[in-house]
Amino acid sequence: MCDAARIIWVALGMIGLMAMAGPAARAGAEARSAVGMANGAPAFIINGRPHPGFAYMTYTNNFGALPDGRPALPHYVSLAAQAGCDLYTFVTDLGGIYRYTESIEPEPGRWDFSQVDAIAGMILGAAPPGAMLNLQLMVDTPE
Repeated sequence: MCDAARIIWVALGMIGLMAMAGPAARAGAEARSAVGMANGAPAFIINGRPHPGFAYMTYTNNFGALPDGRPALPHYVSLAAQAGCDLYTFVTDLGGIYRYTESIEPEPGRWDFSQVDAIAGMILGAAPPGAMLNLQLMVDTPE
């Protein structure tokens, strides 16, 4: 993959960090992300430091349950955390054909972020201190 393609991939896939877990979240801290160069190669930069871009990503089944009835999402987030993951991302939907989540605009001009808050809370509740959250907004074809 050429350098320009790497930069585009990183920019499209990762920019938009919105939250940090632990003390930083309580203080209202916000992560800053950018695409830059590190060791002569394009890199994803978070808070001024290169990051490998490894992230736990979920599109569907945000509220699914494990066979024993426990919520699935926190379980999978904790497994990713055990593997060293500190970046978590999920999709929220503006409506349309895919329906990864309920639309955050259920009616024109009325916004409902309760599902976004619930998913973010589940992820950050199971993630390690200092974890970062990237919200991806799905904009797709209307029904």
